[in-house]
Amino acid sequence: MNPSLPRPALALPPSFSTREFRNALGMFATGVTIVTARNAAGELVGLTASSFNSVSLEPPLVLWSLS
Repeated sequence: MNPSLPRPALALPPSFSTREFRNALGMFATGVTIVTARNAAGELVGLTASSFNSVSLEPPLVLWSLS
């Protein structure tokens, strides 16, 4: 690991139940969506995804694609 780069943040367990995740995914109509996250400095970043699909409820995973 390069010592000049910040250490990656550890993934935390989700703060929602499998049922809540499933319900949220069930309300999403297919189509284009915005994916957002925070970078290492804590700033919000985002992009437009042309495809968004659920992959797994346990662990909670989604797939998104750029186009």
